[in-house]
Amino acid sequence: MTDLQKDQAIYQAMYEIANNVFDNAIANHAGLRKYMSENGGIVSINDITKARSDVYTMIDCVTKFNDHTKEGLQTVTVDTFTCSFPPMRVFELVKYWKSLAKAKGDIFFTYEEEIEREFVGSVDITLDNPANAKLLANSVADDELRPVMNNVLLEINATSGDINFVASDGHELGVISNNPITVCTPYAQEDRVFQALFGKNDWKRICDYARKAKSAITFEIYERGADEHGYMECTDTMIAVLGDTKIKSQQHGRFPNWKSVLPDIADMKHFALCDEDVKEAQKWLSKVKTYSVYDAVDITAYKGSDIIYFDFEDRTQTYRLSAPSDITIGARVSIKRLQQKKFCGFHLPKCGGGIIIDDENTDLMLLMPVEGFCIHDKHDREVVYEEDLVAELVAA
Repeated sequence: MTDLQKDQAIYQAMYEIANNVFDNAIANHAGLRKYMSENGGIVSINDITKARSDVYTMIDCVTKFNDHTKEGLQTVTVDTFTCSFPPMRVFELVKYWKSLAKAKGDIFFTYEEEIEREFVGSVDITLDNPANAKLLANSVADDELRPVMNNVLLEINATSGDINFVASDGHELGVISNNPITVCTPYAQEDRVFQALFGKNDWKRICDYARKAKSAITFEIYERGADEHGYMECTDTMIAVLGDTKIKSQQHGRFPNWKSVLPDIADMKHFALCDEDVKEAQKWLSKVKTYSVYDAVDITAYKGSDIIYFDFEDRTQTYRLSAPSDITIGARVSIKRLQQKKFCGFHLPKCGGGIIIDDENTDLMLLMPVEGFCIHDKHDREVVYEEDLVAELVAA
C-alpha cells in the first residue's frame, strides 16, 4: 500500500464515521432536522466546523461520549496506522485527511425529508452554459430584512412550458429562461405557475453539478400547502436531484412579481456595440477603480452619430455602434454592477427607468439607473446633416 493509498483509506474510514455521527444526530435532534429542512436538506462540513456553528452544537448535544470511561471513542485502523478520538473530532479529521488523500470537491451531509405535499410531477431542465448560469448568484441580495430576495426563484409555467430562473437584489434583476422571447410577457390569468426558492449556495451547487455531469437537472414539484401552523405557504416545494444528492427549495415568503417591474421594450432604444469593440469596452470598464456601488458612468448615444460615449469623472471613452443613433439618449449606470456583466449592448429608456443590458450570461439583465445623469457636450457630439439643418431653418 502506497502512502497515498493509505491516506485515502484513512480518509474513507473517517468519512464513514462522520456520516454515522451526522445520521445519529439527524435521528435524535428535531431542531437539526428542522434546520436541514429549512436549508435545502444539505450542509457542508465547513458549516459544521466553523466557529460558533449552530449545526455543530446540535450534533454535539446528541453525540454520546464519556471523557472518563471513553464510551463512544472512535478508532480508525489502516495498515500500521491507528488513531482513536472523540466522535465530534471526526469532522476536523475528515478535512485534514481529505487534503492528504487529494480528494476533490466539497464534503456535504444531506437529509432527505419526507415531503407532505401533493406531488405534481417532475421536469428536466438543461442549463445551456452552467458556468455562466452560476453567475446569476451575483444578482441575489444579502438582506436580513428581506430574506426572500436572498434566493434564486425557479418559476415553471406548466401551461405555456416557460421556465425562468430569476434573481434580484432590488437594484438589478437577472433572468435565465428557456424561452427568452416571452420573458417580458405577463402570464395569462389561467396559467398554472409553480414557484420555488433556492438559496445562493444551493444554486451554485446545482450549476456545478450540471457542468460536471453535462446533463439536465431533474426538479421534482410538490404543490404548496399549509405549514405546521396552518398558514398557506407562499411558494411551492421543489427538489433538485443531483445524482445521489437532493436539494430542497426553501420557504422565505412570497417573491415579488418580477414581471411587473420590467420596462416596455417599445419605450426604449436599442444600441449594439460593434463586435470588434465589445472586448475593448469591457476591458476599459473593468479597470476603472471605484469605491462605492453608486460610482457611475454616463452612457450616451447621440443623434446622427455611430459612436457611444462612456463618461466617468474627467475620463471619456468612445466605442463604435453597429448603426447611427436617431436620437440623443443615455443613462447613468453603476460601474461595479456593470463590471460584473459581459455587456455588448444596451436598451436605454426614453423617459427614465431601468436599463436592459445585453449580457452574455443572462437572457435578461435589468439595472436600475443611478441618479445624476447628464448629457455631455451635446452640440459637439451630435452629427447634424445638411438636410436636417435646412429642415430646421425652414421650420423656423
